[in-house]
Amino acid sequence: MCCNDEAVTGCHGGFTCANGTAKENLTTSYYCERLDKTDYSLPNRVPRYTLCSVPGPVLQTIHGFSVVDSNPNKPKLAYLSTMGAIDSTSPDILNLHARVQTVIIVVHGSSRNPDDYICCTNAALPSSEQFPTNSTTMLIAPWFLAPRDNVTEVFNFDGSTSVPLYWFVDGPHYHTWRFGANALNANLSSYTAMDTIVNHLVQDFLRFPLLERIIVAGHSAGGQLVHRWAVLSGSHAFAASLQHNFRSRPVAIRVVVANPKSYCYLDGRRFIDGEFRLLVQDEKAECLPYNEWQWGLDDGPFLSIPYRDEAFALAGGRAKVVARYAMRDVVYLSGELDILPNGNCMAQLQGAYRKERSERYFASLKKIYGWQPHRRLVVSQVHHDHCLIFQSPEGHRAFFESYEQSYIL
Repeated sequence: MCCNDEAVTGCHGGFTCANGTAKENLTTSYYCERLDKTDYSLPNRVPRYTLCSVPGPVLQTIHGFSVVDSNPNKPKLAYLSTMGAIDSTSPDILNLHARVQTVIIVVHGSSRNPDDYICCTNAALPSSEQFPTNSTTMLIAPWFLAPRDNVTEVFNFDGSTSVPLYWFVDGPHYHTWRFGANALNANLSSYTAMDTIVNHLVQDFLRFPLLERIIVAGHSAGGQLVHRWAVLSGSHAFAASLQHNFRSRPVAIRVVVANPKSYCYLDGRRFIDGEFRLLVQDEKAECLPYNEWQWGLDDGPFLSIPYRDEAFALAGGRAKVVARYAMRDVVYLSGELDILPNGNCMAQLQGAYRKERSERYFASLKKIYGWQPHRRLVVSQVHHDHCLIFQSPEGHRAFFESYEQSYIL
């Protein structure tokens, strides 16, 4: 819903535009108010978000990126971009890319709505950075399609044609792209797709000579994807020294994990009645898969994820993967009002609701490492809403604050 105000704001479904005047100073505040007073799954009042400002063609043009090779007949990852295809040969697009200093890769949630994510994230940028023709920030929104999305027709990019990659999204394990499963129409993990995009951005020095930082952000199911990808990825783009790309300093990579439903724990311990410990046999029996891959790092009989197995092998073992995660620049965002109880027993063992799971997972890192390697920010007055999370002051801090520690492997 669009609100008729000079600030160009809006409210998401279930809310209406509202305002009030404070008696003490007569200032007017603008907010979103819950429509159904009996629907306690939503908070009574939340902030408004800033409406989309990207040009229409950005939302109407689906690009495709070759994940493994440039064969035009192979399925490609669909994505939206504020500055055209990242492998475009158009002189106009190349001119845009030549001044890019920051790339934000933003991953949608289970609704698979990259257009909304690119809109909300673009509106979070400073006004001088919101229009591609004069911006130094490029936004990329991967689209992890499902067959039901009906984007099976051939789409065009730079004169070649292909069909998009798509993933299984129905139960018992929903939205398989979030935990690194292979696409249905190619032997390619969603995490391989993420690696390939990041590697391309970092290694193509001639296209992106001024690139300084890449922010990989996701909310909800997208938060699950970027979190687990950051745990497993062996991408050379994370390395502290990339001499082969002729850059004077490495490109900083930050991962922003917002409001995921669950986390990948790094060992078998959980917080039980305030104590971080292993489960006893009876507790395990009530939730056997609690530490299997996606909720933990263990093997399991139901999920076969080749990317995970290869990540362990390439890193030199599971312990090396765990140690490496501490050295990555990760910021966790949590909505203060994201407190709706949900999830299966595996998620419930991490906490009753998303905010509590965020608190506990963050606390587990200090228990495991003996120090706190990452950062966590709580977004006040916000529930499970990607626009409000990313456009908040805490969201801006998560994206842009302090990069001096983000060059470590």
